[in-house]
Amino acid sequence: MDLNPIRARIDVIDDQITDLLVQRMKVVEDIAAAKKAGTRVIRDHARERSIINRVTKISGDTYAPYVRDLYKLMFELSCNYQSSVMGYVSPLDTEISSAIAECTGKKFP
Repeated sequence: MDLNPIRARIDVIDDQITDLLVQRMKVVEDIAAAKKAGTRVIRDHARERSIINRVTKISGDTYAPYVRDLYKLMFELSCNYQSSVMGYVSPLDTEISSAIAECTGKKFP
């Protein structure tokens, strides 16, 4: 069986997913700016649960576990990106960087 036509369909879908992810991350950037201006926390667990409930219902029983995992990963990526956009450095990051600098004189990579 020739997989090329099927893989070509996957390539088209992958391009669409990439485009949508980029669009989503641009909106995440706007959310980060709004949260920073309003001094809101980055993570909203209630919102994440609501989204996961909605999208897993849409996906159906067969695909729900995979959709759930995908969205959990997207939330992690979104929160990380929001942190970077907001210029947030966690106390743990600062502590680790200081410890490394004291021990080695080098900055944390």
